[in-house]
Amino acid sequence: MKKVIALLLALCLMLGMAACSAKATDDKFYNESDPIQIVDGAGRKVSFQQPATAVATNWGGTVCPYLFALGLSDSIVAQNSKNRGIIGAMLPNFDEIPSIGKWDLDTEALATVNADVYIHSTEALDALKSANKVGVRSIGIKTNGYDDIIFNLEMLGKVFGVEDRAAEVIAYYEGILKLVKDRTAGLTEDQKKTVVIIGGDKGAVCKTSFEIELAGGINCADQLGDTGTDRWPEVSQETVLKWNPDFIFPQNKYAAECTSVILGDSTWAGANAGINGNVYDIPCPFESWININTSDCLAILFMSMQMYPELYEDVNFEQVVLDYYSFVYGLDITMDELYKDVE
Repeated sequence: MKKVIALLLALCLMLGMAACSAKATDDKFYNESDPIQIVDGAGRKVSFQQPATAVATNWGGTVCPYLFALGLSDSIVAQNSKNRGIIGAMLPNFDEIPSIGKWDLDTEALATVNADVYIHSTEALDALKSANKVGVRSIGIKTNGYDDIIFNLEMLGKVFGVEDRAAEVIAYYEGILKLVKDRTAGLTEDQKKTVVIIGGDKGAVCKTSFEIELAGGINCADQLGDTGTDRWPEVSQETVLKWNPDFIFPQNKYAAECTSVILGDSTWAGANAGINGNVYDIPCPFESWININTSDCLAILFMSMQMYPELYEDVNFEQVVLDYYSFVYGLDITMDELYKDVE
């Protein structure tokens, strides 16, 4: 009887080990023995046997600049953005790259592009899961603040095997932020300017305030309270006038149009920004500088220099911008090319 029990226990142990082995082998997206292991922005474990080489995204305007900064332009096999600014400049085969949807994922299209990783926002968890269903690893990136930019760069550096480049880009990004922090460090709360960033959609204002805070300002939109995951909630003109910001920074494709309306409308003249003419486009036709990636540092420096010009008399903003595009993207570009309207 003892021998029978011993044999049964041994059999159970063997079956258990086999089940564990099968589970590890059958899991297509995470295996604890894989050399590359990450926890993505959504808290999901994902592993790779080797660095990824082919990436697909249907959130190109935000994802692609990360890939460009890491020297991964050639890895993009699908993307949706039609912006011929930064994406057109970095992707010579722009018109030939297939789309897999705009925000919602076209899983059938994804299954045909031979991607070994799919990238989207953590807010698009259903799309990340759908990619898994057609056999493609997926990772979610976070887009709420400064810490997320660092997190995304480090994570993508690991996934694509370019950790050294990720560290270089982070150091360069933080170097520009340090310039701003050092210049604004002595500001008292009473000296700080109040700010509103107006978005591309009518009535939208920027709720997350890390860009404004790093620039040395106070975000009026903090008064909205909790807006959940909505970075660009809509507010009325009356609300902005009530906030009475010292500075207004329109951004996105229609920034210039928005600025001309504010400065030419007698209703807006009642706000400090309107009275003093402190309404400045965040220059971004070529690439949005308010998009939770490394180019945010340019918007932060730009806003800070408009608010506190006396702190930056020795800083050549245009040279900072050109050096940034040379180092981060490898682009030899002029300010005219950066600021001209793009499709």
